[in-house]
Formats: sequence, structure tokens, C-alpha cells
Amino acid sequence: VQDAIEIDVVATLRDFQTFLAEISEEEEIRTLKQSLLSKGSGVTVDDRLKVGVLVKRYCDRIKADYAEQIQTVLNEVSQDFRTHDLMDDTMVLNTAFLLGRDRQADFERRVEQIDKEFEGKLNFRWVGPLPPYSFYTLEISRPQFEQIDWARERLGLERGFVTAEDIKKAHRKSALASHPDKHRGTPNIEKKFDESAKAYRILLDYYRASRQTEQGRGCCLDREAFEENAVLVTTAR
Repeated sequence: VQDAIEIDVVATLRDFQTFLAEISEEEEIRTLKQSLLSKGSGVTVDDRLKVGVLVKRYCDRIKADYAEQIQTVLNEVSQDFRTHDLMDDTMVLNTAFLLGRDRQADFERRVEQIDKEFEGKLNFRWVGPLPPYSFYTLEISRPQFEQIDWARERLGLERGFVTAEDIKKAHRKSALASHPDKHRGTPNIEKKFDESAKAYRILLDYYRASRQTEQGRGCCLDREAFEENAVLVTTAR
């Protein structure tokens, strides 16, 4: 996340009623309304629902087109984006953009450019720069050495250096040795199989968060190395 920032952009329809009125003039919608009004039995609740569904379909399609136009321009100066839920019918875009700190001024100029191109149809609001909350999750934990040592023993690993591949191989070997389908009738076999999977997750998480792996080495599973990794920070995108 170094030198990366997040800017959240929200675009809403400036005049929703005018927007609906313009959509109502679409030929397909006008034709449907005329056909319903010409019925001798009058307009029913189901008829109104049909019109409402068609209007909503047009609304969603036009708003999606607007959103695509906006994102196409902003993606040119962004590294990534995350779309968030639209909170109401007036909202066209609710998106977080990831960009380098040195692109912030360019990004904001792009937003102003798009605002002018829409000629007052939309209201734009952006918040930032923010830490890239929408793109990265940092998980911090304090493992117990006894837990790591139990997982090591359960997979039959030594306390020296191991790689991710060593951990995966040990898990495959342990899983085969305790698979319920291959050892039917063996007491507590399902428990051993579950413990093997648990040990694998513990060691792999520990390995990925270990400071030693940042240096391109294996991860040592003894107590001395554990003291250097008493606080683990893992990153998920």
C-alpha cells in the first residue's frame, strides 16, 4: 500500500423527475402506455406494474451507460477500482479508485472534465485521499508457539527451515494417511483428518506472515524464530 491512495467517487442524478420524464418519452414505453390506455377494461394494477418494470429497465440501462463512461475515463489514471452498492435510485456511480499518490491531481482533473461533459445532468462528489480501505485488508494476530509447534508435529515437520512447498507436501502425506475413505473403521480417523487440515492452515498462515519469508528464505519453526514473529500481519486483496 506504500504511496497508494483511494479516492471514492459518487455520482447522482441532479434531477430525478426530469430524468424519469425523459425516459417516459422512449418509444417502447409510449407504445406500451397507449396500448394499455386503449383497452376497454381500463388500466389495472398489473398494467401499471408492466410500465414500472419497463421504466426501471431503461433507468438501469442508462445509469449503467453513464457509469461505464465515467469509469472508462477514471480508469486511465487508476490502478484498480472497486464498485460499491448503489444506495438509491438517484445514484449512478459509487466506486472506489486505487491510484498512486502522484496521480491525485490528474484524477481530480478527470472528474471535473467528466462533470462538464455531462452538462449538469449529474452531481459529482469525491472523498480522498484515503488509505486504500476498499482494496486491502490487514489482519493482525498474536499466535501461540504451542499452537505452531502442535501443527508442526501433526504434519511431521522438523523445527528447521521449511518452505511453503514443504508444508503442502507434509499436509498431502498426512491427509492420505488419515483419509476416512481409505481407512474405514479406524477409530478417530475423521478427527485426525480434520486436525491435519487445521494444522496445514495454521502453518501456511504462519509461513505467509513470517518476516523470514520476506527475505526469500524458508520459515524456521523453532521458538527463537517464533519470537521474531510474535505479531503476524497478513495482507489480503
